[in-house]
Amino acid sequence: MNTIRVPIAIIITIFALLTISARAQTGTPASNAFTFQGELNFNNMPVNIDLQVSFRLFANPTGNGINDVVSPEIIRTVHFDNRGRFGVLLDFGDTYNGYQIFNGDERYMQITLLDPPGGLEEDIPLSPRAKLAASPMAAYALNARIPTFSEISEGTLESTDALGSLALNTLDDDLGLTIRPNGGVGTLFTYSGIQASNPFAFSSTQGPLSFQTDTDDLTLTSATGNIKLNAPIGDLALIADEEFSLTTTTNGSMSIDSNGIQLQSSNLDLSASASFDIASSAVLSISSAGILNLTGGLITINGNSFNGAQIILSQDLLATSNAFKPGGGPWAVLSDKRQKKNITPLQGSLQTLLALQPITYEYTDPKNPMFLPGIQAGFVAQQVRQILPNWVDESTDGTLLLTPRGFEAMVVDALQELRADKDSQIQQLQQENAALRARLDRIEQHLMSQPSN
Repeated sequence: MNTIRVPIAIIITIFALLTISARAQTGTPASNAFTFQGELNFNNMPVNIDLQVSFRLFANPTGNGINDVVSPEIIRTVHFDNRGRFGVLLDFGDTYNGYQIFNGDERYMQITLLDPPGGLEEDIPLSPRAKLAASPMAAYALNARIPTFSEISEGTLESTDALGSLALNTLDDDLGLTIRPNGGVGTLFTYSGIQASNPFAFSSTQGPLSFQTDTDDLTLTSATGNIKLNAPIGDLALIADEEFSLTTTTNGSMSIDSNGIQLQSSNLDLSASASFDIASSAVLSISSAGILNLTGGLITINGNSFNGAQIILSQDLLATSNAFKPGGGPWAVLSDKRQKKNITPLQGSLQTLLALQPITYEYTDPKNPMFLPGIQAGFVAQQVRQILPNWVDESTDGTLLLTPRGFEAMVVDALQELRADKDSQIQQLQQENAALRARLDRIEQHLMSQPSN
């Protein structure tokens, strides 16, 4: 006998006497119904009235989350005898939200008195929940039907159980075998060394789909066709601690489309010989601690328009052909005054820019990704570093890269210096001109005042 404390000092004694209800006819399987019996006392006196009582099964002794509830709610009018005893027949059915109710896991009964008399006008859940004995689950397991199977069709044996307990391809044991518990929750065994010659798809209609390898590489490769990763209403995350590669060859195309996309790895290689398309309606994050390589005959990121999405490239972006911004203009840079401190006027830019040595040149290595043929105009990074060291970066192999920073501000400052110098010269010339004009006027007046011969 268990003593249970609940609000308003209701004391309950429940006997979990669980009896399976089944027909006596031979060949008729047992149902999920069972008899639940108990005893209810209030202030040490047996309750002997009829009450509305709610019964519901939970996966845990506490908690009311969406994953805790495992059955529908059953409401019964329960009759208590003069000793407070009751018995009620409960049948929660076979499944709840597509999952087996009695699958061998522990089950806890939540009993709730619905608006009992006494003027409180509230439902009273009894605590703790009553843990079910193994009888219902064991009886169901012993009498469970064996799922029927379809005939072998095109080398595939598939369970016709609506919950899909077994999937097996019999043509090639490398294709894969998956065995799930009766009810389709979780996986008992899976083998997926997949080598499919015909179109082959992984899909999940109810929950997330995960490709995972704990200690080795994970590779998705299409030798002759297309690769498409699509999560239309969720986020798509592709993460690897070391290297991550998606590759198509022989005129293949690649498409990654999702609400939010995260590509993250030490070395990230996305390559398609034909076309490569990344589209995200929310945030697109491509992050590589080492090498970021985007390769394809045609690469598009949201159609090259971005559509208001936030694009984050955490490493350098190399465009081996033109990059387009409709209408032109510089790339955006953080410039809000509220994000700055130690603001001082820029000075001396004219002299600094005049110290640079513009040159023409030709590149020497056609294999370099940044190679351009023909005569180019620009600077030598070693000379620029002597004048503007913050304009020069150095790659891991020691190659110097020119990355002008603040060039626009320096140009404006230089123009302002020229303007100030010109204005000063004009003012000086105007003053000298005025002095000469005044002197000329005095000479003319003196000459005219002399008597004529």
